[in-house]
Amino acid sequence: MYDIFVSFIADGLVFILIIVSILSMLFYVPSATKLRKFKYVFVAGLTSYFIAKIFSIIYQPHSYRPFERMGIDAKASYLNNPGFPSDHSLFSWFLVFALFYVLPKNRRWVAWLCVSFAVFVCLGRLLAFVHTPLDVFGGFVAAIVGASWYLVTHLQKSTK
Repeated sequence: MYDIFVSFIADGLVFILIIVSILSMLFYVPSATKLRKFKYVFVAGLTSYFIAKIFSIIYQPHSYRPFERMGIDAKASYLNNPGFPSDHSLFSWFLVFALFYVLPKNRRWVAWLCVSFAVFVCLGRLLAFVHTPLDVFGGFVAAIVGASWYLVTHLQKSTK
């Protein structure tokens, strides 16, 4: 039962996060700003992914994942690579930051709900022994760098 729970929060919760994010963006974002905001979300996503790939080229802390070093089976899905940074962490946090950017203030509760989902996804990746805390943190940092597009946009609007 424990393995099923860990697998769900490590993998399955990402799909719930995706569905909640897409539906929230489609139904809660005002039509007047939707296209402009979605362009920034798209560019921020590409930037986050690009930064994650640069991280993985520059630094790989281990050649084996935790479950491989422990000699056990992984409790969640994984790609056959060293795992830094965590793509699940990157994608989860990217979606959270996107929601904070695109949703109106009265709908930010959805973004806060997704923060809890992202935290559980990251915890699940650790409990499944497919990532180290550094892997998960690396995904988070790459998502923050991508989210800087939102910060720049916000600062530009506030100075006009």
